[in-house]
Amino acid sequence: MATIDDNTATPPTGELLVGRDQELASFGKILRDKQAQLVVLTGGPGVGKSSLLRKFQSLGEEAGWNTAKLPDSIRINQEATPDSFSTQLQAVLSVPTSKSFIEKRSTSAVDSATGHPLLPIVERLSGLAPFLLTIDGYRPGPEFGEWFEKVFLNDVKRSAAAIVIVLAERPQAATKMTPFADQIIQLGPLDDNSIRQHFTELGRKISPPMNEMEIQEYTKAAQEDTEVLERLTRVLRLALPAPNDADRSTVTTVE
Repeated sequence: MATIDDNTATPPTGELLVGRDQELASFGKILRDKQAQLVVLTGGPGVGKSSLLRKFQSLGEEAGWNTAKLPDSIRINQEATPDSFSTQLQAVLSVPTSKSFIEKRSTSAVDSATGHPLLPIVERLSGLAPFLLTIDGYRPGPEFGEWFEKVFLNDVKRSAAAIVIVLAERPQAATKMTPFADQIIQLGPLDDNSIRQHFTELGRKISPPMNEMEIQEYTKAAQEDTEVLERLTRVLRLALPAPNDADRSTVTTVE
């Protein structure tokens, strides 16, 4: 089982994340703590929330956590209900669909302090602990939001199991979740120096090497949108004279 070292935030071999060492270090600590937590990952459009969410999932897997096995994270929109959320979650857990998975509380898993039975969905997650659940896009209607915040999250916390939920959303929507969050990770624009260093190191490997003016132009273009960073990096890697496994590592970027 792979673990995350206390003194490093380096992504797993074969992947590269530009300029997010602090966020990776914070999440590494969350994984090491192994407590029930809600983590809100927030930031404006184009800063890379979805890509960082995928990186968190990768780090969880490297550390031996059970994670969702869907190509994309669970999403919650205005039409979401406890049942539809249950259906999505049961899909990643390979559990047959049943309303009782949400509604019927079981006496086999109870809060040790109060003896109050937990939701079956939380009981199932507790059995998979340590479990990492990522939600990319949280835009609930009022009814589901109240259930998610006051019922589901409350049971997750009372379970005392190592269940970490990472919820990614834009600042105006994430504000409502702030009182319930154990950790808030605020993403700003990518650091100019990190982008410049990335293109400098890559530019030295291509033939002919990039000059300072080219590096500056690439850096300026990538500052506006991390999708541009990914596309430019892919183009440059086509010019690598003798790519090996390390050189072909992928850039994890924007949502």
